[in-house]
Amino acid sequence: MASLDYWQKERTALFEGEIAPLNRLPMSTAARRANGPMFANIDALRTIVLGCPAATANLLDYLPDLLDDLTCTDWAATLPEYDRAGRLASLPEHAAVGTWLRTGSTDASLSQAAFEALLNHQERYGGRISGPTLLHLMLLSIEASSIPQAACLYEQWEKRPISMPPESRRFAKNPRALLYAHLRLSPLSDHSGFLFDCLHLFLAQATRWDKDVQPVPYVGLVEAARITRTCLQLTGRPSDLEAVVALIR
Repeated sequence: MASLDYWQKERTALFEGEIAPLNRLPMSTAARRANGPMFANIDALRTIVLGCPAATANLLDYLPDLLDDLTCTDWAATLPEYDRAGRLASLPEHAAVGTWLRTGSTDASLSQAAFEALLNHQERYGGRISGPTLLHLMLLSIEASSIPQAACLYEQWEKRPISMPPESRRFAKNPRALLYAHLRLSPLSDHSGFLFDCLHLFLAQATRWDKDVQPVPYVGLVEAARITRTCLQLTGRPSDLEAVVALIR
């Protein structure tokens, strides 16, 4: 958990100065069809943490147009093949995350479409599924309500999978292992306290935002929020944005 001073600096960065994100809206079409949605989601989550709902809404205003872009992708036809494939693989996930941040609920159909887009791109261009990609595929699969699929992905692609039940809590520093433990142990009510302790151990490392933007490699603010929401949901605990923010700020 970061200090109050850190979040005050974040507030300044978001709202003050010509290059502050909120002073560069609305998002251009070119940005919306590239990395703009990813950065907007990060900034929107920062405003949620800071309790600024109007700013959150403004940052996520790109979402209806992005959903239209994903319905008709003719605009991508003129892009180089690899660039086109990369954008069409990543933008659906940004749309799914943006929808969650905007509405407070995940959309299973958007998450499933994002899962398929990312997996198809990985199979065509990526070869073996890496740790960061595996994490995103597991999250999308769970958000699409395909829980058995998420567990199978971990068992198939994780280089050093943990055994079940875990012998200690050391695995909790690995986000993929943490998700897998929740997938396998959550149906067993006597493991609820153990899993909650593991989530807190993970967050103690992953939310040191004043130390690094990714205190745990490849886990930024948005990933930490999605992991937290998933773990809370799988153990039957409140998993709304308010509950998530309370743990990740």
